Amino acid sequence: MMAGMRTAPTGPTPSHAVRGRLRSLAALELINIPLQAWIWFGLVGLPATATNLLGFALFALLLIEGAAYWATKLHQINARRPHLPARPAFRAARTANPLLLAVGLLATGYAAVTNPGRTSWPGLAFALFALLEHINYFHLQLMHDTPADLRRLLSAGPRPSHLARDLTRPPRPVDHEVDGTVEINNCRQPHDQRRKGVCWERNRLGFGGDVDDARVVPGLIDIALGDVRLSLRVWPTVGAARIPVVLLPATGRTAHDWDVVAAELAAERTVYAVDLRGHGSSDWPGEYRLELFARDVLGLLERLDIGPVDLIGHSLGGLIACRAAAAAGPQHIRRLVLEDIGFPCPRPPAPPERPAGELPFDWRVVEQVRPEIDDPSSDWPDIIARITVPTLVLGGGLSSPVPQQHVAELADRLADARLVTIDAGHLVHETEPDAYLDTVITFLDA
Repeated sequence: MMAGMRTAPTGPTPSHAVRGRLRSLAALELINIPLQAWIWFGLVGLPATATNLLGFALFALLLIEGAAYWATKLHQINARRPHLPARPAFRAARTANPLLLAVGLLATGYAAVTNPGRTSWPGLAFALFALLEHINYFHLQLMHDTPADLRRLLSAGPRPSHLARDLTRPPRPVDHEVDGTVEINNCRQPHDQRRKGVCWERNRLGFGGDVDDARVVPGLIDIALGDVRLSLRVWPTVGAARIPVVLLPATGRTAHDWDVVAAELAAERTVYAVDLRGHGSSDWPGEYRLELFARDVLGLLERLDIGPVDLIGHSLGGLIACRAAAAAGPQHIRRLVLEDIGFPCPRPPAPPERPAGELPFDWRVVEQVRPEIDDPSSDWPDIIARITVPTLVLGGGLSSPVPQQHVAELADRLADARLVTIDAGHLVHETEPDAYLDTVITFLDA
């Protein structure tokens, strides 16, 4: 492991830090209203004319909306909800604000021209600040007051605001876990819905429509690899793009599991989320081994023919990514992200029981692959040693069922690795999506 590349958490965990920052932002926006009123109308002594009060009212309205967003975002994280609550209300505000701001700017602007001075200019200034706040919250992030924000601004330029991204995130299924390791997604289409050949299924908007809408509703492709057909969800980017990303989910999860992450990553790169064999809309051939999963990924990269990719894997997807990266080399895989997997070590077998009802994946995956994880093959040290590409190892912290000492051992054995812990449990990208994305995007863009 390269000296100086490993990082460990210090101080508050990202989970606590994010929650604390959201509380502060919500409180500060509300405190700012009486504070600014006291400063300008009290200390400075601005006259409380209709024009000045109108401009300040618009400014206060946007601060209230901002406080409401941060408070709602905090509730979303605390409740571990996949989407921002009250999205219809924020969409309504995004529609109504321009009309209110236009009326306010016309009124304050007219007063500033016809009656210039302290009775009107401050009102126009307040209205202009309100306009900037609207842009900052509902459209384009204008404030960059954290190191991560500044790094992203310098490397990639302006990006959509947090609220804008929350309002465009796609619908996401509700998932649950089995035994902390096998994750089941109940909202996939039936696995027997197949398409023949390698073909695109246009989404309801089509890729010829609005760019943002095309990113929100991904396209679907099927790729035939011998006698197995894999299904992918694809978020195409437009314009100058970074290296494409391929996402591999955990046992029992499908490509849908990556919807929130993929929609964010697709702002700057094309993203491919894979239904592994035996999952979702891919074929369920009945034969499952880590070697076969890795072979599928290598065949997929060859068929896509898109050059080097950044490969991200969670849980089972991470083990598959390791085997694929060891075999493919840097000419096919540029960077590797491994979410909450440890170096494979023997463990007592504890096979979970099959849940009742229809599942979105073939339960034989668990029956056949679980023994490979309980009693790892002897080639794992050589596999890890052959991975030479820069690798980000993300641990889920003490609340994860994966022993974190094994996660640290994996990072130690890799040639070029950085270890980051996000105290979120096994489902890091789902439980703490903002911290996950900040970490991953910083690594991919380095």
